[in-house]
Order: sequence, then C-alpha cells, then structure tokens
Amino acid sequence: MNLTDMEKKGSMTTKSYIVGLPESGKTTFLGALTYTVINSMPGTSIFEMYKVEDIAYLNGLSNTWSKCEKMDRTNIGQYESCTLFLKDTEGNEIELKLPDQSGEEFKNVIQYRTMSEVMYNDILECDNILLFINPNVISKDVMINDIEPKFREEVQEKATFQEKNIHEQVQYVMLLQDIKSVRKKITKLKVIISAWDIYNNTCPKGLLKEKLPLVWQYLVSNNEFFDCEFWGISAQGGDVTIPEVKEKLLNYENAIERIIVVDENNKWNSHDLTALLR
Repeated sequence: MNLTDMEKKGSMTTKSYIVGLPESGKTTFLGALTYTVINSMPGTSIFEMYKVEDIAYLNGLSNTWSKCEKMDRTNIGQYESCTLFLKDTEGNEIELKLPDQSGEEFKNVIQYRTMSEVMYNDILECDNILLFINPNVISKDVMINDIEPKFREEVQEKATFQEKNIHEQVQYVMLLQDIKSVRKKITKLKVIISAWDIYNNTCPKGLLKEKLPLVWQYLVSNNEFFDCEFWGISAQGGDVTIPEVKEKLLNYENAIERIIVVDENNKWNSHDLTALLR
C-alpha cells in the first residue's frame, strides 16, 4: 500500500444534513459557525474551509451574525440551499448542508407528503442529521376537548391537509418518520435545542422531555433507528430583538465568546460550535 492509499484510508468525509422547521435556529447557527471557522485564533479551531462554494452567501450570514442582526431575507437574501465544506487538522472532511434557509421545503414535505429527489438523496446518503428545535416558538399544546364539537366535525369532513393546522410537535414527528422511511437503518441524530440562553438552568435532554414530550417519546420508542445526541446552543447568545441585549452582545471583544454550547446533561459548556460536528 503506497502513501497515497494510506492517506485516503486514514481520512474520511462526513456528510451532515441540517433539518428544522422555520425559526428553529438553523441559519443563525450556520452564520455563527462560519464566523467561528473564519475568525478563530490560530490553533484554537481544528477546522478550516477547504472548498469554496456559496462563499458570498456564507460571508453574508457571518457578517449579519456578527452585527447581531436578525437572519431574515432582507439582511441575508434568498438562497435555496448551501453547503459548508470543512477539513480538520487530520485531513477529515465535513460537508454540512443546509437544504433550505427558510424551512419551507420541510413544511412542504409535511403538507404534501412528498419530497424532492434532491432532498431524498441527501437524507439517504448523509452520515448524520442535525435536527434543530426552538422550544420558544413551539405552540402551547391544544387538547381535543378545547375544540368546539362543530369544528371537530367540520375538520373531519374536510379532506384538506394544511401544515399550519398541525402542531409543531406533530410536524417534527412526521419529519422523523420520513427520515426513518427513507434511510431504513440506524441514523446518527443530533438533536439541537436552540435559544439556549433562555433555558440555561436545565439540560437539553430534560428540556426536550418537558417541552416536547411527543418528540421525546417518538425518539425513545424508535431508539433502534435513531442514535441520539442532545445539545443546547445559543448561536447568538441572546435575543437580538431586545435593544439592551443586543447592545450587551455587541460589546463582546471576541464575538465568538457570546456563543453558548452545552452537552446533553449540561455538564460541559463551551463557545465552540464545531463540537457539534465531531
């Protein structure tokens, strides 16, 4: 075996795929991660970009994040999908794909029960999935007894299937069911609870169990298909729509230090978003 063959055997490429509903924190994460990789002090990050695609868009995300501006289409523009190509110090490569900035494509999967060929192949071929959930935008549970009987009958009679009428927890379970159906094998799933600055006094596993019991129960009952890690992150460090919070965040000498990353039991914390990729 020659040196080239040994190098090929020693390094590997990992394909990671980002999944999440609108406002789940996907785009803010990608902006903060891009900023981290580009602006880390020498020797502090094990990753660097090895391939330049979508760089203008990624730079836009990074700049918007650094200014504590909201990640909306006015500030970052529209982009159907983008991929961040990273390489660590041992030559291992990571392809991190965000298929849909807004999350609308995932909503369409839920509403129309079909997915594009590109999405199907990406889910089938990826090595792990990063599932983003923001409990702060999950609706309060609605019990069937809270719905007037005449409305219940009307809903049952109609054949329309509107995503907006489906509770977010159910939508997440539907997405997980689709992932399971496509892959048909055990899947490394990293469940990422965003906006962690709000929930920092608990742990990601406990919060998911408390705030999204339906999602938790589905993952527990399908543990032979999903090999789960649980993370809590605040990619921005706080709510940038609150002026005094934004001012505080902008005052950090090193913007990376406002990032919050905790493990599933909240026993380890860091500012390093690349920990989610290892």
